[in-house]
Amino acid sequence: MNIQLYTNKAKEINLLDKDQVEGFDEIDKFGFHYEPNFSEQTSDKFNIFFALRLKVKNSHLLLLEYESTFKLDRELDDEFIKSHFPYVNAPAIAFPYMRAFVSTLLLNAGYDPIMLPSVNFSAMYKDMQEKS
Repeated sequence: MNIQLYTNKAKEINLLDKDQVEGFDEIDKFGFHYEPNFSEQTSDKFNIFFALRLKVKNSHLLLLEYESTFKLDRELDDEFIKSHFPYVNAPAIAFPYMRAFVSTLLLNAGYDPIMLPSVNFSAMYKDMQEKS
Protein backbone atom coordinates (compact mmCIF):
# COMPACT_ATOMS: atom_id res chain seq x y z
CA MET A 1 0.00 0.00 0.00
CA ASN A 2 1.26 3.47 -0.90
CA ILE A 3 0.38 6.30 1.52
CA GLN A 4 1.37 9.88 0.82
CA LEU A 5 1.12 13.14 2.76
CA TYR A 6 -1.08 15.05 0.35
CA THR A 7 -1.71 18.52 1.86
CA ASN A 8 -1.21 20.58 5.00
CA LYS A 9 -3.48 23.52 5.89
CA ALA A 10 -3.74 25.94 8.76
CA LYS A 11 -7.50 26.00 9.33
CA GLU A 12 -7.58 28.66 12.06
CA ILE A 13 -4.92 30.86 13.66
CA ASN A 14 -5.40 33.15 16.66
CA LEU A 15 -2.64 35.07 18.38
CA LEU A 16 -4.22 36.64 21.43
CA ASP A 17 -2.77 39.19 23.83
CA LYS A 18 -2.77 37.82 27.38
CA ASP A 19 -5.25 40.53 28.40
CA GLN A 20 -7.77 38.93 26.00
CA VAL A 21 -7.49 35.51 27.67
CA GLU A 22 -9.29 34.86 30.93
CA GLY A 23 -7.09 32.89 33.33
CA PHE A 24 -3.99 33.30 31.14
CA ASP A 25 -1.59 32.63 34.03
CA GLU A 26 -3.23 29.27 34.81
CA ILE A 27 -2.97 27.99 31.23
CA ASP A 28 -0.19 25.49 30.52
CA LYS A 29 2.61 26.70 28.25
CA PHE A 30 1.85 23.97 25.70
CA GLY A 31 -1.36 22.10 24.99
CA PHE A 32 -1.90 19.69 22.15
CA HIS A 33 -4.57 17.38 20.79
CA TYR A 34 -4.94 15.41 17.58
CA GLU A 35 -7.39 13.03 15.99
CA PRO A 36 -7.77 11.23 12.68
CA ASN A 37 -10.84 12.08 10.63
CA PHE A 38 -12.23 9.65 8.08
CA SER A 39 -14.68 11.38 5.76
CA GLU A 40 -17.28 9.36 3.91
CA GLN A 41 -16.98 11.80 1.00
CA THR A 42 -13.48 10.70 0.01
CA SER A 43 -12.75 7.00 0.09
CA ASP A 44 -9.00 7.23 -0.50
CA LYS A 45 -8.06 10.11 1.87
CA PHE A 46 -8.09 10.80 5.57
CA ASN A 47 -7.16 13.80 7.69
CA ILE A 48 -5.23 14.32 10.88
CA PHE A 49 -6.66 17.27 12.80
CA PHE A 50 -4.30 19.04 15.21
CA ALA A 51 -5.31 21.59 17.85
CA LEU A 52 -2.46 23.48 19.46
CA ARG A 53 -2.27 25.97 22.33
CA LEU A 54 1.06 27.69 22.96
CA LYS A 55 2.11 30.55 25.21
CA VAL A 56 4.39 32.97 23.37
CA LYS A 57 6.83 34.93 25.55
CA ASN A 58 4.30 34.73 28.40
CA SER A 59 2.50 37.66 26.75
CA HIS A 60 0.43 36.01 24.03
CA LEU A 61 -1.47 32.80 23.41
CA LEU A 62 -1.31 31.11 20.04
CA LEU A 63 -4.30 28.92 19.15
CA LEU A 64 -3.89 26.88 15.99
CA GLU A 65 -6.07 24.37 14.18
CA TYR A 66 -4.08 22.53 11.54
CA GLU A 67 -5.04 19.72 9.22
CA SER A 68 -2.91 17.27 7.28
CA THR A 69 -4.42 15.11 4.55
CA PHE A 70 -3.07 11.72 3.54
CA LYS A 71 -3.89 9.95 0.29
CA LEU A 72 -3.84 6.19 -0.23
CA ASP A 73 -3.52 4.25 -3.46
CA ARG A 74 -6.65 2.29 -2.53
CA GLU A 75 -9.90 2.84 -0.67
CA LEU A 76 -9.94 3.05 3.10
CA ASP A 77 -11.28 -0.03 4.83
CA ASP A 78 -12.04 -0.94 8.44
CA GLU A 79 -8.75 -2.77 8.82
CA PHE A 80 -6.79 0.37 7.91
CA ILE A 81 -9.00 2.69 9.97
CA LYS A 82 -8.48 0.53 13.08
CA SER A 83 -4.76 0.13 12.43
CA HIS A 84 -1.87 1.87 14.14
CA PHE A 85 -1.05 4.06 11.13
CA PRO A 86 -3.74 6.79 11.33
CA TYR A 87 -3.21 7.20 15.08
CA VAL A 88 0.57 7.00 15.40
CA ASN A 89 2.48 7.02 12.12
CA ALA A 90 0.45 9.62 10.19
CA PRO A 91 0.49 12.23 12.99
CA ALA A 92 4.22 11.61 13.49
CA ILE A 93 4.78 12.27 9.77
CA ALA A 94 2.63 15.43 9.73
CA PHE A 95 3.75 16.95 13.05
CA PRO A 96 7.12 18.29 11.79
CA TYR A 97 5.28 20.28 9.10
CA MET A 98 3.09 21.90 11.73
CA ARG A 99 6.15 22.49 13.91
CA ALA A 100 7.90 24.30 11.03
CA PHE A 101 4.74 26.30 10.30
CA VAL A 102 4.50 27.51 13.91
CA SER A 103 8.18 28.44 14.02
CA THR A 104 7.98 30.38 10.73
CA LEU A 105 4.69 32.06 11.67
CA LEU A 106 6.06 33.36 14.95
CA LEU A 107 9.34 34.46 13.36
CA ASN A 108 7.46 36.39 10.66
CA ALA A 109 5.19 37.90 13.33
CA GLY A 110 8.24 39.37 15.06
CA TYR A 111 8.76 36.81 17.83
CA ASP A 112 11.63 34.45 18.41
CA PRO A 113 10.90 31.15 16.68
CA ILE A 114 9.70 28.50 19.08
CA MET A 115 10.47 24.84 18.61
CA LEU A 116 7.56 22.74 19.74
CA PRO A 117 8.43 19.87 22.05
CA SER A 118 8.59 16.33 20.75
CA VAL A 119 5.37 14.35 20.99
CA ASN A 120 5.21 10.62 21.69
CA PHE A 121 2.27 9.59 19.50
CA SER A 122 2.58 5.94 20.55
CA ALA A 123 2.06 6.88 24.20
CA MET A 124 -0.82 9.24 23.32
CA TYR A 125 -2.49 6.46 21.30
CA LYS A 126 -2.06 4.02 24.18
CA ASP A 127 -3.68 6.55 26.53
CA MET A 128 -6.57 7.04 24.09
CA GLN A 129 -7.12 3.29 23.91
CA GLU A 130 -7.10 2.93 27.69
CA LYS A 131 -9.65 5.73 28.12
CA SER A 132 -12.07 4.26 25.58
